Amino acid sequence: MFENSYTFSKCNKTQALNKTYLYETVLYRFSTPVDRYTVELEHYHYSIFVIKFYRTKDRKNKNKFNIITNEFNCTRIISTCIKILSSVLEQKPLASFGFIGSYTISDNYTEEKNCTQRFRIYKMVMENLIGETLFHHSMDLIHSTYLMVNNGNKSPEEVVAKARTMFEKVYPGLDTNLSMVR
Repeated sequence: MFENSYTFSKCNKTQALNKTYLYETVLYRFSTPVDRYTVELEHYHYSIFVIKFYRTKDRKNKNKFNIITNEFNCTRIISTCIKILSSVLEQKPLASFGFIGSYTISDNYTEEKNCTQRFRIYKMVMENLIGETLFHHSMDLIHSTYLMVNNGNKSPEEVVAKARTMFEKVYPGLDTNLSMVR
């Protein structure tokens, strides 16, 4: 189901102005038969990469991560994001990855932020495709956040604790409660 992906290209890299936690953001692009997509890969301390994606035409929309496209092509889009993460892992063997399953906003509906539809889909994909051999899986259901800490780290539990502190400062409204899942 997730074997097929789109061809992607790295198109831009921006260094963070304030490197307190974020080093850089790398942009990737790919096209589907219907739309063009942008992937933002944020590189944080502790070799944590947070992946986000949206339709390129929505880049100025404040809700760009909350839009359902109705393209009915999520498996190839998610597979493309996984390929991007895999390319990072080849370059940085101790990389860890995270994401937020944004809540849906449409004309007549706003989804709750707790355990969103996107979060449930991404969680299922990560547990089934990525598994626990390479990564410790950690999540916060209340905020629909997910962190996969590389098992190559001396103490994945320590990385989760540091990540929790870091992301509470980066995203003050998040107040995350990442827990280790085995």
